Amino acid sequence: MEGKNNIMNLDKEVISKFMAVNNLKELTAIWQDRGIITPKEYAILTSELYKNCLGEDKYKYYRLSTKKRLIDFMTDSERDLISRVKALIMVLTIIFSPYGVLQNKEIVKLGCRLTKSTMENKQLSLL
Repeated sequence: MEGKNNIMNLDKEVISKFMAVNNLKELTAIWQDRGIITPKEYAILTSELYKNCLGEDKYKYYRLSTKKRLIDFMTDSERDLISRVKALIMVLTIIFSPYGVLQNKEIVKLGCRLTKSTMENKQLSLL
């Protein structure tokens, strides 16, 4: 029975990582429609997303720890947060129609703030 639980947990982790990567691909396509074209611009927005969601210190720790993808080091709750933020950023991008790095960067920050605030309020309401 213990082996089955390990497999189920592994499946959840794989699904969580897949969803996070898939959401980033969708977000990348949306950013492309909003004037983001160079790899450097995508890197700026992606870094901004992770820094705002994980916090500057944790982001730097993850980035300096390894050459692997950040997603491989995140907890399930961190991946869940990132996925929710990406989904909200997609919606906010459709609503506000930002164009270019600076405007999209503000949308990323807003998406992170709103998602974190909502999740904190949800946790408080469960107490």
